[in-house]
Amino acid sequence: MRYILFTILVIGLTGCDEYSTYQMIIDNRTNENIKIKFDGKTAYVNGTDSVLLNPQTQNIYYNSEGRKMKNWDCSPQIDKEEVTIEVTNNKTLKKDITKTENWTCETNDKNALWKLTFVINDVDIE
Repeated sequence: MRYILFTILVIGLTGCDEYSTYQMIIDNRTNENIKIKFDGKTAYVNGTDSVLLNPQTQNIYYNSEGRKMKNWDCSPQIDKEEVTIEVTNNKTLKKDITKTENWTCETNDKNALWKLTFVINDVDIE
């Protein structure tokens, strides 16, 4: 009887304490160096931070593991006034990093993985 109660207790405690991984990845598929500077009260940075992307590289801009969250909307939560993007040779990134539709979002039915990826291709630079 003690074994059964112990098993139920362990399952109950571990079942309530589920964790998830939340990642934001910026993928530079161009031959340009790109610097993205976040300033202000951006949801993930809360201060000043920069992401440097060499040509043909990815950077995990944000990575968090913690309690399971059920209602993410796959929004990058980046404010236009709080981000500056520099591309080599005075080029400009046309694709808006603040728009949700410019990010791909992967998740699973258990909401244990949230992976947002912002891909920069040659057509996104002018």
